[in-house]
Amino acid sequence: MGSQARKSFDKNIADIDLLVDMYEAAHELIEIQSESGEKLPAGYDVALRSALVLLVTCWEAYIEDIVSEGVEHFANHLSSPHDLPQSLRKSLLRHLSQKGQDAYWDLSGDGWKTVLKSQLKELKGKRDFNFNSPVSSKTKDFIAEALGLEDITICWKFENREPEANCELLDKFVKLRGQIAHRAKLPKKVEVDAVHGSISFFKALVGKTGGRVNTHMKEITGKSLWE
Repeated sequence: MGSQARKSFDKNIADIDLLVDMYEAAHELIEIQSESGEKLPAGYDVALRSALVLLVTCWEAYIEDIVSEGVEHFANHLSSPHDLPQSLRKSLLRHLSQKGQDAYWDLSGDGWKTVLKSQLKELKGKRDFNFNSPVSSKTKDFIAEALGLEDITICWKFENREPEANCELLDKFVKLRGQIAHRAKLPKKVEVDAVHGSISFFKALVGKTGGRVNTHMKEITGKSLWE
C-alpha cells in the first residue's frame, strides 16, 4: 500500500523507464546492425536528457500531491483547528490576518477546513515553482508551512549518504533540469547508467519523504495517511 501521491509517482516513473528502455533498445540495434561496432550517435541521448527532466518534474508533482493529501487528511480526521500542529495554526492565523478581522469568523464550525484547503492553494501559488524550484530548502519550507512538519530533510538519509549530501544531490538534479530545459544540450553526454542511478535516487527520496509524512499524520490525527 502507499499514498495516492506515491501511486501517481510510480505511474510517472514507468513512463521514464520506457524512455530509458527505448534508448537502450536503439543502442543495441545500432551495434548489432553495424559491422564496425558503431555506437549510438551522441544526439540520441535526448531520450536520457528528457528522462532527467521528467524525473525532477515527477518529484515536484509528488511533493504537491503528498502535501495536498496531508491537508485533506487533517480536514477529514481532526475535529477542531486546535488539534492542528502549532506551526500550522500560526500559519492559518497569518493567512487570515491578511484578509481582515472579519475573516476569523471563517474558522467557526467546519469553516477552518475550507480555510485550510484555501491556504494550501495560495501556498502553491506563491512558492514560485519553476525550473529551479523544487530544491531541498523550498521543499522543506513548503512542507513545514503546509503540514507543520518542520524539517522533512532530516529523514533523507539513504544510500550511505547523510541528509545533507542528499539535499545537495537533489539541488544538483534540479539545477540540471534547468540547464537541459533552457539549453536542450549539455557539455557532456548523459550516460544511461547515470539515469538509472537518478531513478533509484528519486525513488528512495520519495519513499523516505512519504514515510515521514505518514508518521507525522498518524501522530497528529491517530490515523495513517494510507492503510
